[in-house]
Amino acid sequence: MSIIRVSIQQPAIPKYRLPLFKSLAKEKNINLKLFYSINDKTIPNVVPIGINSFFSEMLKFRIIGKQTMLWHQAQWKIASNSVSDVIILSWDLHYLSLLPALFRAKLNKVPVILWGHGFSKNENKFKHILRKMVAFFSSAIILYDFNTAKCYINSGFNKKKIFVAPNSLDQTPIIEAKKYWSTKFKKLRKFQSIYNLNPSKTIIYIGRVYPKNNLKILILALPKITRVIKNIKLVVIGSGKELVELKALSKEYKVDKHIIWVGELYKETEIAKWMLSSSVFCYPENIGLSIMHAFGYGLPVVTSNLTRKHNPEIYSLRNKKNGLTYTNGSVNSLVKILRTILKKNKQRVSLSNEALITVESKFNIKKMTSGFIDAINYAKSSL
Repeated sequence: MSIIRVSIQQPAIPKYRLPLFKSLAKEKNINLKLFYSINDKTIPNVVPIGINSFFSEMLKFRIIGKQTMLWHQAQWKIASNSVSDVIILSWDLHYLSLLPALFRAKLNKVPVILWGHGFSKNENKFKHILRKMVAFFSSAIILYDFNTAKCYINSGFNKKKIFVAPNSLDQTPIIEAKKYWSTKFKKLRKFQSIYNLNPSKTIIYIGRVYPKNNLKILILALPKITRVIKNIKLVVIGSGKELVELKALSKEYKVDKHIIWVGELYKETEIAKWMLSSSVFCYPENIGLSIMHAFGYGLPVVTSNLTRKHNPEIYSLRNKKNGLTYTNGSVNSLVKILRTILKKNKQRVSLSNEALITVESKFNIKKMTSGFIDAINYAKSSL
C-alpha cells in the first residue's frame, strides 16, 4: 500500500472540524499535514493534538468598501511535489493566493482538490463564472451536500471529479452527555423545576445572537404563541451584538418572563441539560452545523423554508420528516408551525426519531471522512 502525502490548507482549526482531521490522520495510507491560520478571532483555534500541523500567517487586504481579500502563503507552499502528493485547498474566491497555487500545482503535477460550499449566499453571475473557472483547474471537488453536487453535474461538470463529504459534527460528546444525564434523572428534574421548564413546552436556540440568524422573528412570534400555550419557555444559548436589542424587544412585547437568556456555553454536559429539557430547536435563518447538534439530541428543527438563507447543512432537513419549515419572513407562519409542533405530541415524537436517524445514518464523521478518502484516491489516480 503506497502512502499518499496529503496537505490540507485551512483558514483555521475550529473545534468542530478537528474530529474530521483526526479521522483522516488515522488512515493507514495517508500521511496528513495540516496548514492553518487565524481567520475569525471570534472562533478560536483548538490545539491540533495528534495531527502533523503547521501555523501559517494569513495576510488580509481591504479593497473596495468592506471587501477583504486574503493571501495564505500555505496555499503556495504545499503546491509542490517536494511537500505533497495531493493538496486540498479552501475553495474561497477571497483568496488571492488560490489561482497562483493552482498554477504552481499544475506545473509540479500535484493534484488539487477544492473543498467548499460551491456557492455564495450573495451569488451573482460574475462570482458563479469565476468559481467555475477556478474549479476547472482542479483535479477534484469536495462539496458539503448532494444537492449542490447535482447542480454542478447538471451544469456540465464531470461527475467523476465531484465528491460529497456531508458536513457533520462528531456526535460522541453528545452521546456521552446524554448518557451522563440518563443516570442523573432526579438532578435533571430538579434543574427543570428551578427554571420552570416543561420539556414538552420548551423551545431552544443555540448560536450566535446576530441579525443574520433573525432571532428577532422568534421573539415577535412569542406573544401569539403564549396566548395558546401559557407556560411556554424559550431558551437562548449564545451571545452577540444583537443581545441587548432583543432583550429590550422581549420586554416591549411582554414576553421576557418566557425567555431564559443563558449566555455562552461550551461544555457539552452543560448544554445537554438544556437540550434534554426542550422539545423543539428553532433557528429562524442562516442555519449551519447547529442542525446536526439538534438532531443529535433528537430535537426536530424549525427554520425558514428559503434555502438561500441557510448554509449547505439545510439539505439535511426534510420538511415534515425530521423538522418543519415556516414561510420565510412570516411571523404568523412561524407561530402556526411552533404551535403545531408543541401541541401534537405524536408528530413531535416521529420527527424526533427521524432527527436521530439522520445523524446516525447519513451525516456523521465516518461519512464525511469517506467522502474525503474517495476524492483523495481519485485525485491521486488522475495524474
